[in-house]
Amino acid sequence: TRVCCPNGGCHELCQCCEG
Repeated sequence: TRVCCPNGGCHELCQCCEG
């Protein structure tokens, strides 16, 4: 399961999240 990117961005190891 991919975690949220720390800066709210997108990367192949993390998903796009806002907060």
